[in-house]
Amino acid sequence: MRLIVSFWLATTLSCLASVEPAARVTLTVEATQAGRCELRVGEDTLIAALAAALPEPVTRDHFNHADVALMRGDRRVGGYEFVVTATNLVKDGQFEAPRETSPWGGLRRTEYSFRAEPGQSGQVFWAECAKLQNIRITQPMQLEKDRLYLLSYAAYSDVQNGDVSVQLADPKKILFASLSHTHRRPVHRQRQWERQQMIFRADVEQPELRIGAAFKGRAAVADVSLRPARWRLVAELPRAGRHELTLDYVPRMGRHLTPLPTEVKPDTALTAAAVKIGKAVALASNPNGVLLRTPRGEAWTLPSDWPLRVDRLAISRPAKPATRHEVTVARGMDATVLLALDFGGEAFTLESLRCSLPLQVSALRLASVQISKPGSFDRFIYRQLDPMVPVNDPLVPFERGQPTVLALTIQCGGATPAGTHDSEIELKPLSLKLPLRVRVLPVTVDAVKHFSCVFGNQHLIYAPAKSATLTENGVSVAAFHGYDPRKRYAKAADNPLLKLARDYVQRMMDFHVEPQAAGLMAAINYKVENMTNAPPRLTDWDFTEYDRSMEMFKRRGGRFIAVMHTNGEVISRLSLSNNHTYSPKPAPAGAPRWHQLAEEDYWHFVSGYLETIAAHLAEKGWLDGASVLIDESAPETYATIRRFAKALRTQPHARRLRLIHSSNHASAPYTMRLSGGAEGPLVLEGALDVFMPENNNHFNDWPEADIWPADRGQRPTHWVYFVETDLLDLPHAGVSTELLPLKCRWLGAEGMYIWGSFIWSMPYARREGAPLGGGAWGPVMNPWINPNYHHGQGLLAFFYPPDPRGAAKEPTPKLTPSYRLALLRDGLQDNALWRIAQAGVDDASQPARIPDAVRRALQSQLDATFINPVQWRVSRPHHHAWREALYGSVQRTEP
Repeated sequence: MRLIVSFWLATTLSCLASVEPAARVTLTVEATQAGRCELRVGEDTLIAALAAALPEPVTRDHFNHADVALMRGDRRVGGYEFVVTATNLVKDGQFEAPRETSPWGGLRRTEYSFRAEPGQSGQVFWAECAKLQNIRITQPMQLEKDRLYLLSYAAYSDVQNGDVSVQLADPKKILFASLSHTHRRPVHRQRQWERQQMIFRADVEQPELRIGAAFKGRAAVADVSLRPARWRLVAELPRAGRHELTLDYVPRMGRHLTPLPTEVKPDTALTAAAVKIGKAVALASNPNGVLLRTPRGEAWTLPSDWPLRVDRLAISRPAKPATRHEVTVARGMDATVLLALDFGGEAFTLESLRCSLPLQVSALRLASVQISKPGSFDRFIYRQLDPMVPVNDPLVPFERGQPTVLALTIQCGGATPAGTHDSEIELKPLSLKLPLRVRVLPVTVDAVKHFSCVFGNQHLIYAPAKSATLTENGVSVAAFHGYDPRKRYAKAADNPLLKLARDYVQRMMDFHVEPQAAGLMAAINYKVENMTNAPPRLTDWDFTEYDRSMEMFKRRGGRFIAVMHTNGEVISRLSLSNNHTYSPKPAPAGAPRWHQLAEEDYWHFVSGYLETIAAHLAEKGWLDGASVLIDESAPETYATIRRFAKALRTQPHARRLRLIHSSNHASAPYTMRLSGGAEGPLVLEGALDVFMPENNNHFNDWPEADIWPADRGQRPTHWVYFVETDLLDLPHAGVSTELLPLKCRWLGAEGMYIWGSFIWSMPYARREGAPLGGGAWGPVMNPWINPNYHHGQGLLAFFYPPDPRGAAKEPTPKLTPSYRLALLRDGLQDNALWRIAQAGVDDASQPARIPDAVRRALQSQLDATFINPVQWRVSRPHHHAWREALYGSVQRTEP
């Protein structure tokens, strides 16, 4: 037995030793001499070959030079190297005078000093700002379009918050103007010169070089250079003549260019070798697939994380079919089997599913939506499967000429013993029996316990409600379901929106994701008695319907309860159910029913209001996990947040509410110091329980894991705030979606908050190629028609309207989840199992240890997967090997 385990361990460690390629391209090389030579391979031709073989996107922006390996047999003989010329395009003395720029999200312009002085290798630019300031100096550049350039500079920071940086930008854009580039650390280390290098692509021929600063304090930039650069493919060949090589490729995701390698070489001449590109093949693309033949046509299984482009489904057909599709589950875990049925697009009826094991099996059909060309609002380029509808849904016709894909969900209860079992699922009346090999792990998994995944914005169930059609006014979720949004005011027994909200909460919990508002539509009632020159008196509190919603939520393992959603500005006023507002501030012009209170009275009133709610939650046993979500607050409101926190800390129960702050572009300087300098406590330190900086991989908006100042001791709890990320959008759905929870753990986060869950109509103005955006804007509309949104396609469509045509004519409670929720569920389960393996105990308090060597290897692979906070490798063979090693290790648990 020990010999078998030792062999398994050695095999597992070998599989995890390196990043496995996802595709391989054959190259025939004619070398004129032995030694180093440059292979003249057209990058566009290579990308086209890889794109034809892989379902993952392979584009110029996604092309992964750094991980390419040239192989001669089983020996590596080369790869891409990054080379630059010696010419510096930056001219000293030709920068425009400093100017103030349009502030981003509340940055206030004020006095600053600026000077340029000679340095050892060019000018040194110094700037000092007494208050938070956004300034820049520029130099116009003339570049070769689409060519790469290496930007290099040294930076010095002695600032309270913010930073100084150099970039290439499109002068015609106001926001998101930076050209395509590699990842840059968003904040430099304090009080030391730090070298920064970035690769830029010349998206426009006449950009400007910007030395920009948004900070309070003193900062400098020196030794700025911009040099033409390129990636070249180099091989070390033993002799002249013909060589058969292979190019191994690992896809990369994240909108930035391939990271700068550790070695940058001068662009010296090399002997050129002629190259003929052969066929590209995907490696182990569907080794677990089962191929079945029926009277109607063929059917086959495919990996649950297969990128579901409709036009690429044919390449998912397994070349070497397996005899049984292998599935791994555990108590508390679900698994998905994707089944493609190539019946010529003909409609069929599914009456029942039957599994020979005591497992619950359900089926939904995957429908498709249109995907736009990047940077466009409605120039559609392909269709992608995502909405999950009932198999026999009459509103969503079968798509002719394409395979129909069913998502089979397998749920494991306690009746199936641990071990490996052969089984089959019979689909009636299709004369189809799917052979399975089901591995039941000897553990219990509670994914929500290990990681909080919270979705926001489902509160738009009832507002706005001005129209029942797609207009600029927007259409509420209620109207899409055929309900009158005014029903929100009906009593609980007659309120269909309350039931609809609860149904959405329960469906989200099926995927281990928690809604921001688990008590949506379930009002907490009280009587308000206004007082003269004093806070109102609140009496006769009634939590009846709220408790019913919470009980349903808690029975599903829910933990996150948001008792208030506010921000640093709104937090200084409180609107009650009587539609009166109370605040220490004077009433804005034209504001009705406004009551100005004394400062201390107001904060005592607000904390008392939350104390009543917190005391009730404590009585019910629900206070742990209850939170106040403080959203996207500008730095000038941080003092108000501190005052709010101080008031809550005076209350016996409200002091236990977690204060969570989601930092976005405007509030990125969450490391501001109370002292106004670079030392001492942070402004929000002690006020917040959870820091939640944004991670939008488009715009470098994640403070690195080491951003917490070392002098402030151990970093407090962090979550990640997502608004726009390729990990969640439709074009990248697949392994990237599954990796999201593991990426957050890699960043040291204990949870994540996702800004949008489902919004199907919002009056964003239509801006095709407008200067404000990096892509086309709005409007947000019915995602069945167009899931585009300027933060990413499908990022407001984790559920779809029940009727693809628009607002339903008759009331319907039908819910249509996105398949990305199933992928995210799998990632949350992987993350939970990984945490169980690290802790050595499962969620039923049973031992679940794995070998230390495997644990170290699994962690090493995760470290190799995430290149930096905004980029990651997505080799499905490699990720499947990681998952198999984890599952296999847990299966070999010894009590």
